[in-house]
Amino acid sequence: MKKMFLLLTVFVFASLTSLCQDPVVQLLKTALQKAKEDTTRLRLHLALARAGKEQEKLFHSETAIQLTNKLLKRTTDKNKRRPIVLQEIQAYQRLDSLLTENGKMNPDLTLNHTQRLLELHTEIADKKGMAEQQWRLAYYKLYKNDTTSFLSYMQLSLVNDRQAKDTAGIVSTYRDLASFYLSIGNFPKALGALQTGLATAKKMNYKKGMAWCHLQLADIYRDNKEATQALQNYQTALPILYALKDTASLYNGLAALGGFYYKQNNIPKTIETYHKVIALGEAKKDLKQRVPGVYKWMGQVYKDAKDYTQSVHYYEKSLEGYKKQKNLPNTRLSIAYVLGGLGEVYQAKRDFAKATDYYLQAAKIVAELKDEYGLASAYWGVARARLQQKNHASAKQYSHQALQLLRKQYALEPISQAERLASQVDSASGNGLEALQHYQEYVRLTNQLRGDEIRKAAQVEKFDAEFAQQKALAKAEQEKREAVTKAQLQEEQTKRYALYGGLGLLTIFAGFMFNRFRVTQRQKRIIEKQKAIVETEKRRSDDLLLNILPAEVAEELKEKGHTEAKLFEQVTVMFTDFKGFTQTAEKLSPKELVAEIDTCFSAFDHIISQYNIEKIKTIGDSYMCVGGLPVANRTNAMDVLKAALEIQYYMQQQFEERTKEGKEAFEIRIGIHTGPVVAGIVGVKKFAYDVWGDTVNIASRMESSGEAGHVNISGETYEVVKDAFVCLYRGKILAKNKGEVDMYFVEGISLDKTTHLIADGLTKVGLTGMNGTKQV
Repeated sequence: MKKMFLLLTVFVFASLTSLCQDPVVQLLKTALQKAKEDTTRLRLHLALARAGKEQEKLFHSETAIQLTNKLLKRTTDKNKRRPIVLQEIQAYQRLDSLLTENGKMNPDLTLNHTQRLLELHTEIADKKGMAEQQWRLAYYKLYKNDTTSFLSYMQLSLVNDRQAKDTAGIVSTYRDLASFYLSIGNFPKALGALQTGLATAKKMNYKKGMAWCHLQLADIYRDNKEATQALQNYQTALPILYALKDTASLYNGLAALGGFYYKQNNIPKTIETYHKVIALGEAKKDLKQRVPGVYKWMGQVYKDAKDYTQSVHYYEKSLEGYKKQKNLPNTRLSIAYVLGGLGEVYQAKRDFAKATDYYLQAAKIVAELKDEYGLASAYWGVARARLQQKNHASAKQYSHQALQLLRKQYALEPISQAERLASQVDSASGNGLEALQHYQEYVRLTNQLRGDEIRKAAQVEKFDAEFAQQKALAKAEQEKREAVTKAQLQEEQTKRYALYGGLGLLTIFAGFMFNRFRVTQRQKRIIEKQKAIVETEKRRSDDLLLNILPAEVAEELKEKGHTEAKLFEQVTVMFTDFKGFTQTAEKLSPKELVAEIDTCFSAFDHIISQYNIEKIKTIGDSYMCVGGLPVANRTNAMDVLKAALEIQYYMQQQFEERTKEGKEAFEIRIGIHTGPVVAGIVGVKKFAYDVWGDTVNIASRMESSGEAGHVNISGETYEVVKDAFVCLYRGKILAKNKGEVDMYFVEGISLDKTTHLIADGLTKVGLTGMNGTKQV
């Protein structure tokens, strides 16, 4: 008995102090050698898992797990199993901690350990522990891109958190769900999850959770460009964190607020807020190691403000701070970023020798860390500096190395800009053909990026609409609650009036007045409702009118009740048509056919809206639009050609994607002609804005006389745009009812002017720098 007491005393002492001193470890090892019972050996293994050398700790953790499994296999009594289960949970927690510290934890181990821990917590009905393990399983599924299972496990975690009455766990899970929805661009669901988390925190008076939810809401509103609401949420969260003296969260909140001001281009407020972050970090030992990161942000802010002296000052302070933290994770990478930032500052100051030196220092570090993107950025900087120094051979070497590294990253924007820089360098080196090839690749990638933006636009608009709907529903719900509360207060007030009245006459009078009040209020509500209906219908009719007619024509129609037909001396008309439409359409279901046409025409609508072009109508698979009306301009021919090339590129992408998926795909013909037209409204019952004249007929012939995948223009259009676009003369082509007409295929935007600028080294290049900013 005395021996057992001694062993337990040693175990408790070692567990509480977590000492690694040799005498304590030796005592535990000696006791372990003498112990015969598995239960005693288990406790000693758990104690040694917290003392001694790292490798020994791992051994004792794993041995403790083996022993608990052995004990559980031969123990059936529920009460006796519980302490063993708790010890196995403790052993797993220690093992996971050690593996993580040593960098030996991997996804497969995480899955196995989490599944076992979930079994153990379930056996002892530990709801909080079950919720935690389900949360871990959710993130494992997310790591495997299984979003359905991620959401399922998150919901199970929520159920157990609620049963455990763990408010912090509930709020944290809703915040994680919001982060997930935000990561996939679903702002409404992210907002809904956070609002539920915030409501839970308020109900339980969980102040820290309220502050965290407000901070996350601020980030959502910031990313959705709702600056006012973002700032309100930041300003709500920060005083709560001040009152709680939660310095770590306060630090993060202030840093986020500084980032918000930076995005708003409010440099004075950004600097003021970052100074507060620095002061807080310097005052707290646990935050001090994060201060160099804020100095780095300050260097960036002052660089953007073109205050290069202050920028260098703060970058150097950041560098000094990081160099004192050699053993911290990612310190060397942070140093490389700061060096890259200094390179950009000296590049802006036109001190190219210093800029090159800093870029090369950064390159050395990221090369050792095998960070290929960072290395490409550093080489990028060197190439730009060497180009300015007219060291063309070195500039070419580094620009081409940067390009090779970036091509492995599959990031189109940096690759396109690197192609542009390579074209500059090759041109300056006298390699005109290579320069042109790089520039053509730059143009191709830029067009591809624009095509991606077009495809994303519809989804973004959908999210925006859902976001607005969510806000409207929330507002309506709030108004409903306020109305109910107001009605309840009114009812209580009315009851008090009735109780205070002691005389029948007073009661009758009060009832009369109250009824009159209700009638008045009812009438008022009816009038307001009718007014709202009228205003809503007016908005709808205005929106419908604008959807049918150009804005200028719609305004004229509303003001005068009619519109005048107008002659436009020079407009550019474009027709598009799908090649082999009938044959392809027969292979699609009606639903598929309508969906595909809608997808294409919606993309066309988006493209032409960027070039001030007016859509006239669609007839079956034909799409017609005009540049240069209802407000005349001189750029309509160039605007329409640019739009046509984007439409052509979009359809090529669609064709490739659908063909790859084994689906039927359309090819497009595009025809364009420039000349005079008459434009006005047709009809009195169903308004239609239309154009008439021979120009329209010739544009239609340009389309029908063209070829799939090409933009076919008339000689008249060619004469207007020949200096800006590369065109291939097709000769005189017979057009129906028009005789022979000069026609040209548009090959692309002319590179003559651009190539000349490259050769002179005058073209500016905007490249993403080491710290994610654009160099102007």
